[in-house]
Amino acid sequence: MEKIPSHIICLLLSSLKGQLNNADQTQLQNWLEAHPEHHKEIKQLENTLQKVIQVAHFKQIQPEKAWKNIDTHTSKRPGWKKKPILTRYSIAAGLLIPLLIGGILLSRLLPKEKNTPALSLVTKPEPVKPGSTKAVLELSSGEKIVLEESANQKIRNTKGEIIGVNTTNTIAFKSSANSCKITEKPNHIYVPIGGEYNVILSDGTQIWVNSDSRLSFPDHFYGAERVVELSGEAYFQVKHDGKPFIVKTKHSAIRVLGTAFNVCCYKDEASEQITLVKGAVKVKVGKKNYPLRPGEQLRSNPDSNTVEIRKVNTELYTSWKDNLFRFQDMPIEDIALKLKRWYDVNFIFQNEESKKYRFTGAVEKNTSLNELLRLIESTSTNIKFEIKEKEITVTKKQGVR
Repeated sequence: MEKIPSHIICLLLSSLKGQLNNADQTQLQNWLEAHPEHHKEIKQLENTLQKVIQVAHFKQIQPEKAWKNIDTHTSKRPGWKKKPILTRYSIAAGLLIPLLIGGILLSRLLPKEKNTPALSLVTKPEPVKPGSTKAVLELSSGEKIVLEESANQKIRNTKGEIIGVNTTNTIAFKSSANSCKITEKPNHIYVPIGGEYNVILSDGTQIWVNSDSRLSFPDHFYGAERVVELSGEAYFQVKHDGKPFIVKTKHSAIRVLGTAFNVCCYKDEASEQITLVKGAVKVKVGKKNYPLRPGEQLRSNPDSNTVEIRKVNTELYTSWKDNLFRFQDMPIEDIALKLKRWYDVNFIFQNEESKKYRFTGAVEKNTSLNELLRLIESTSTNIKFEIKEKEITVTKKQGVR
């Protein structure tokens, strides 16, 4: 039986929280009717969330205020002594809520770890907030424009012509049927650490650009090919128009017509990864071309001069654009790289061994870093995290050899 897809998980959680619109509710209902084998699993999800809601009531209690109200009515009673029951409930709720919510996603998306030890507290007064939609557009003229999430910005070229519009977290560039070839430099969109942004090119190709990434592209495509350049990570949904679409990275070139795929080529990662969701691509590494089929991933390591093609669960590598972190048997060191880019933090490992511990799980990207690290701790027998401002120290749990 196939696993519940990431977007259905998101719809389920939103539905149980009463946050779905009519269109999303219809989509969820149609999926449920088409997959009756998941009904029992979804019912368990509903029951678990109801328990979370019940526990949440305790978190809203203000112990000191509550005890003052009780004292007003009971202080005259002989032998009255207040007991810190509410305080204990409040503390327990604060710990249980993130664990239960994280556990919902963990149990529905990926296999659980065998051992679930006691939780080590992450000590941080204020939670480290997740990233948001933000980017900087650098036009071919050199002008830089800060892209704002809720703005309705018109983007103009050096001639004053409107070449694009920025709105609702997406910048869209207009097509121009009568444009002639120009010699201007390409535009660049830079998404900083703690950001992400959507781009629609003039040919209709849609690109989700991840944190700490840079995409270069022209106002319009001319000639026999459509060429863009990428450093970082992006998900491409290429519009078919008869002309090959080429994504150039530092070490490879991906050639497609119309397809969907993810490219991860960060400078601080040892390998480049091209993951094909649908369609077909050819990846040129060095002088050799490697064809990919849907569900396959190409990994190239320039240091060792190796290329590997393997079958993968593509959602593990594309769920970031759907507001989900998904990890399957991933070393903490690799997870730290992803969290560093989204939460704008630094990880410090006390020893080499702590980098190698592995984690399997999933959580929504709008979760605070504190809750996410609590989830990882709760499923690991080996490590704990300590947060101090923007610095996270990774250590072995006491008693672990």
